[in-house]
Amino acid sequence: MLDERWTPEVEEIGDALRRILSAESSPEQVRKAEAEENGRDAALEQTLAEFGLGDLRRVDI
Repeated sequence: MLDERWTPEVEEIGDALRRILSAESSPEQVRKAEAEENGRDAALEQTLAEFGLGDLRRVDI
């Protein structure tokens, strides 16, 4: 049987990412990023890159 529980390390990573996104992705901040020419928040992208998510690809919706 597959154990689907998260390890403590994975829980910690998820908690840290939730804190980053909660602090950096308020509705006002999202609207500000959307108003940028490229529709992105360079500071948030830098923070996520430092977190180790810099290789994620952008998805256009």
